[in-house]
Amino acid sequence: MNRRLFAIFTVIMSLLVACSPKNDVFRQLVAVDSLLLGHNQEDSALSILKNIRPQTREDSAYYFILETAADYNEYKEISSFDKINFSIKCYTENSDVRKLAYAYYYKSLIYYLNNRLYDDMFVSLKESERLAESTTDYRLLNRIYSAMTVASGNSRQTEVALQCAHKEFRYAKLLNDNYCMAYSLLNLATAYADLNKNDSADYYILQSLSLIKYVEDGVKTNFYNYLGEVFIKSNPLAAEKYFIDALRYGKLSAAYFNLTKLYYGQNKYDKADIYQDSALMYAWPELKYDIFSYMAENSYESQNLEKYKVATDSIIKTQKEIFDMREKNKILELQRKFDYEKQQAAYDRKSLILCLIISVLLAINVLIFLIHKQHVHKIREKEFEMESHDMEVFNKMMTMTLNVEKYKAQIAELQAENKKLASQKTNRSQTIADNDSKIVVLQEKMDLLDKQKFEYLENGKQVYQQIIQNQPITLVDDKWADCVYYFAMQEGENIFDGYNRLTINDKIFIIADAFLKKSDDEIANILAISPVTVRSRRSKIRKKKANDEA
Repeated sequence: MNRRLFAIFTVIMSLLVACSPKNDVFRQLVAVDSLLLGHNQEDSALSILKNIRPQTREDSAYYFILETAADYNEYKEISSFDKINFSIKCYTENSDVRKLAYAYYYKSLIYYLNNRLYDDMFVSLKESERLAESTTDYRLLNRIYSAMTVASGNSRQTEVALQCAHKEFRYAKLLNDNYCMAYSLLNLATAYADLNKNDSADYYILQSLSLIKYVEDGVKTNFYNYLGEVFIKSNPLAAEKYFIDALRYGKLSAAYFNLTKLYYGQNKYDKADIYQDSALMYAWPELKYDIFSYMAENSYESQNLEKYKVATDSIIKTQKEIFDMREKNKILELQRKFDYEKQQAAYDRKSLILCLIISVLLAINVLIFLIHKQHVHKIREKEFEMESHDMEVFNKMMTMTLNVEKYKAQIAELQAENKKLASQKTNRSQTIADNDSKIVVLQEKMDLLDKQKFEYLENGKQVYQQIIQNQPITLVDDKWADCVYYFAMQEGENIFDGYNRLTINDKIFIIADAFLKKSDDEIANILAISPVTVRSRRSKIRKKKANDEA
């Protein structure tokens, strides 16, 4: 049924694409995607992107992701989540998993730019990770774990940073990308250094350095600068060398600024001033603001009031530059919005012809949905009946066990009474005979219950053994209650403590998951479900416990 719904949706989208000017715009966006998201060729991507004017809602969602990626790579300030949230909403509705994963990834980077490093950033990254795992986009997964490594390291979550760095390196190897491998090895070194495991840190630094020769010159600038930042506190001499190496491959403002701070810390003010001037020459406004702030702080501490005045005046001037630039961007954004609305109106007029066809298809879609919903409702009713039956059978088993114990106690009581009567001189033979008859009846009941109990336990043992051996048990689902009963008799029910409203299915899952410690893949095979469903089922059961505890 779901495939049929998807087919109808595909027909609708095909009609829209075929009868609109979207094709050219979409092809351009795909080209930018390949250059920007796939191969890091920013210059070529930007030359195409700046000339694209989105014409549809889907074009805009795609465009906003690529625009955010370009702005981030260009070190532009991004403070608004409106565009990326628009993309997330659009791709959530049309189930484009890859683009939705990228949207959440770049949303996490906006959090990073706004210093919301761990909770907010990590939530978006984890959602991006969940989505990306269902694709084969190793480059995206490599970037996700790289961002997780940096965010965790900056937030002092060192163990998490190390785990993420290993995953980052794994996908770098799958990509066979020298830059990604070199960068991930450097992140591994940083994570081990934060954990004071210096031998491992040194090993991975040497590994990363061995790959730099394979990296393009344009990338080496950023790489050596990052390497210098790793060493700036622990080994200033090494840091100085790496910053200078970075400048051999490009005029990187950040490297000039890092050398400025390094030389100020060593009281080499003449050299610091030279590199500071170079940093200002190539810096973007936000970095200029940081440099002038650093100048003001140092000149204030050294009582150099003239230099302090120059720095503070420059801060005010730079703030104005940043403000003017933001206002200009707002004007450009309004113009772009006007152009988009104009193009959208033209597109809407052309799409009017398709409305009747789409309306008919949607009507069919709704009808199929209602039939599907009714079918699902019947299935759920049947599942509820089966669960009720299973719980009834299980409760009957537990009651049977209690009855056996009750009959044993009654027999023991009657035997004790007969023994007492036999020792008395008065004639109580009739009472003794009556008690013997009751004992026989109770013993027959016990034998019958023991026989049923043995049958239930044998059935339950077979199912339990299948679970232990990772064999599917869906063909014997009528014996799952027997398995839970067998488990309760053998291991006890302590593992179910703290839960309420558990079904037999829930208890089977808990036995496999919490007691037998089966992996997601093993549980998926045992219950004939997907690993994603395993995680979903675990979450639902955990929520039951959480709700009960609350």
